[in-house]
Amino acid sequence: MKKVISTVLTLALLLSLAGCGLFSDHSIVKLGEDYTHKDPKNLSYDQRVVLRGENFQDNLEEMVNSAAYPDTMVYDDDGNIIGMYTYDAETGLATGWTNLSDGTYTEYPAGEEVDLGKPDASQMIEIPGTVTLYFVVYGNKGSAEAAYAYAILSDASAKELVETNMEACYGLTLTEESDTVLTAMQDQNAIDEVFHQMEDYGMTFDTKDADAYADVLKQTYGVKTYGGVNAYKPYEGHKDPTDLDYDQKVVLTGSGSAAVDEKYADDVSSMTTVVYGKDGEVVADYTYIQCPSKDAADELESNMTNMTRVDDTVLMQKTTGKDMSDTLSAYIGYNVIKDKSVDEYVRMIEETYFSEIYE
Repeated sequence: MKKVISTVLTLALLLSLAGCGLFSDHSIVKLGEDYTHKDPKNLSYDQRVVLRGENFQDNLEEMVNSAAYPDTMVYDDDGNIIGMYTYDAETGLATGWTNLSDGTYTEYPAGEEVDLGKPDASQMIEIPGTVTLYFVVYGNKGSAEAAYAYAILSDASAKELVETNMEACYGLTLTEESDTVLTAMQDQNAIDEVFHQMEDYGMTFDTKDADAYADVLKQTYGVKTYGGVNAYKPYEGHKDPTDLDYDQKVVLTGSGSAAVDEKYADDVSSMTTVVYGKDGEVVADYTYIQCPSKDAADELESNMTNMTRVDDTVLMQKTTGKDMSDTLSAYIGYNVIKDKSVDEYVRMIEETYFSEIYE
């Protein structure tokens, strides 16, 4: 459940309800081109949320293969984490380390690197083809009632790998519907148990409806809303920086409630994250938190660090240059992202803050 308990910052709209046939028959859901989910008989619901994770094989491989790598944390004599190594998987050597308290970097001279060992290839997997993961979540009268999971494979030979490792990594037991479709069903008791586990990890829930459970699934599996409309518009006051060298820009928006402590959730009305990249790597992050009132912004500003007031109701955090590089290195060290690419960074924001790509 590593991805669930990670604290790290959901989706470019793939299809809209208008003009597409995804939900034209309200008793069915079209999952990709070749599979149709039908609403279960004798299930009453007033909410139905559909989620999809494309190329889920990458997530599953990363989850499994991470166990093959050595620990890259640096500890003091009392066993407390004080930094992280810069690790080269090809040689198994740490070429330096970053102090997490002040961001300073120490490079080891050639021949004095720390040998952490190479990844254990015997523990690593490679899933043939692609895996698309879907969830259909039902709710009724403010309570999540049932969830149906589908792992749709492009290569039938991946079946055993996916079944085994979904059970090992996520505790999700899939059964074979066909050579290329694996399914699982969670009833209300199973869903309640997941909520209890999340609460044990420190998460809190105002409601336990279908949307709340969908948020848990998004953070756990990296799936995203399939169909619907992103209701959160980008902050209009942002201007592209003129002193930044970039060739890529991604704008994400969301409610922002996952970016602040639970007790300040009502002080946030939306969050906009503008990510800039150069040659595929992140070079800057501009994050704006919009508040419903000046008083809410005042309260949030007094309880958040590294935020700049840019409007009566808007706070901004700008991360560029060395600060951006250090942040990316820290995320890599903690296995939050696997590299400094824009794609990885955007994925992290989507999964952590439930933001969606707006443009």
